Parts: sequence; C-alpha cells; structure tokens
Amino acid sequence: MKKIVIFISFILSVVCFATEPVKVGTTFIGYGTSNTNSKFVGNLPYSSSSDYQKLMIKVFGGSWINTTLGETTYYISSREGLKVNREIHGGGGYRYFNLEIYDNGNSYDVVVTNNNEPYPFFTIEAFYADSTGLKTVEIKDYNKSNKKKMNFSINTIYATDNVGNVGIGTTTPSAKLDVNGNAKIKGTLTTNEIIVTQTIAATDLRLSETPWADYVFEDNYKLRTLNEVAKFVKVNKRLPDIPSEKEVKSKGVSVGDMQAKLLQKVEELTLYMIELKKENEYLKERINKLEKK
Repeated sequence: MKKIVIFISFILSVVCFATEPVKVGTTFIGYGTSNTNSKFVGNLPYSSSSDYQKLMIKVFGGSWINTTLGETTYYISSREGLKVNREIHGGGGYRYFNLEIYDNGNSYDVVVTNNNEPYPFFTIEAFYADSTGLKTVEIKDYNKSNKKKMNFSINTIYATDNVGNVGIGTTTPSAKLDVNGNAKIKGTLTTNEIIVTQTIAATDLRLSETPWADYVFEDNYKLRTLNEVAKFVKVNKRLPDIPSEKEVKSKGVSVGDMQAKLLQKVEELTLYMIELKKENEYLKERINKLEKK
C-alpha cells in the first residue's frame, strides 16, 4: 500500500510539472503549455539623457528540443531611446519566445512572452543595474491590457549555434565563422579556403606555393609562333592557356594560377619582342648594306 501511494504521488508530481509553470526564485520554467503568457522581467524609465539604468535578461533554453541547448542574453537601455543588444550562445531558443516592451503610462515594462510554443522550456534571470549596483528582478506574471506596445529593433552582437558555428551579423551561422557584413583582419589569416560572394579589399595579398612561370625562359620551352597564336585566337576568342569567360563564370578562377598564367603571357610577349628586335636589327643591317651600294 505504501508503494502504491508513493507511485501515485510521483505521477501527480509529473503531471503538475507538465501542465503548470514553476517559479524557482527569480527563475521561470514553463513546460507543456501552449500559450502566449507573458512574464515581467524589468522596468526602465522613459528615454532621457540622464538615464543610466540598464537591464540584463538571460533566457536559457527555449523549447524541449535539444537544438535550444543554449542561452540568449539581452542588454537593454532607455537612455536617449530604447536600445537592445542581444547575444545568442550555443543555439539559444530565441525563436520560441519574444522580448517585448510596453509603455505603462509612467515608464517602460520589459516582458518575455512565450511565442505560442506548445512545449516551451526555458528559464529566465533578470538583473537591474543603477547607481547602487546590480539587483535581481523578481519575475512575475504580466497583464498587457491597456498597455502600449513599443516598437524597437534588436541588434545581435554575435550568435553561436549548438554545434559551435559562430555568426556575426547573422543569427543562423552555417560555418565555423559566418560573417554577414564587412570583416577587417590585422595579422595573419591561415585557412584552406575562403569563399567571398562580393569583394575583398586588401593593401597586400601574398600567395605562396603557387607554380610560377619561369619555365617560359627555359631552352626547351616550346613557344608558339605568332601565326599559331593568331589562329587560336580567331577560333577560340581567347589566348591559349587562359580560361574562357564561360569557365570562369561556372567554376571560378584561382588567383594564384591566374597570376602565373598572366605572367606566362607577359614572358611570352617578351620573347616575341626579343625575336622582333633581332629581326629589326637584321633588316636594318640589310638596308644599310643596300644603301651603300
């Protein structure tokens, strides 16, 4: 009989946990409740150049799935306008809740609302900072009735997902470093591959271990005649050994290989000029001899 009572008590505790939110100090845990319930997480004065109060809101988790095994942190100030910065760590589940700010008629209320997620699972910690130091905010239910919802933007400082990808300028990084915007690097960048969809600007770009075109000046190098080059250009509309526009558009081009090929063409032109100079000198000599007769 005692075992049966214990078992029934255990079942009841599980059912209660699955249907009711639980408050632990300043932490709220929700589970198994599909709703848009809101939780008060702090208050800030209206915008003013003299305001110095700030809020820090930490939300761990988001949903029951293991891709939300991380934390989303908000840093909020109302000095000279509402400003909200956000950091997403380890796949924080920010899609499963909303950060909202309401005008209560005297100041701003900051609220976290479940985004109608059927299985929300997150904890909230809130901290308020003023001239006296850092204080813990008591999290409590919030009634949004007759409150004006404020418009504001969220600036994401950076984001990391649950597999270690880091995003700057994006909340959904798809690589170990995913930057949406300009990147400036001072120092050495060592990597096997860089994919850039727009522009790289640099004061110096150094390539190493790229085969160079010194072989053009070797005695056994077979230099095409200018007639051969002319025929090739007429048929192919490009220089020999240089990729076509179609190839470049479909496959891209290696900067190192292209630099070597362009150097090859410059060195071949140099050889043609040397040959032409020899021919010119020979013709001048012939002309001088003919004029002396």
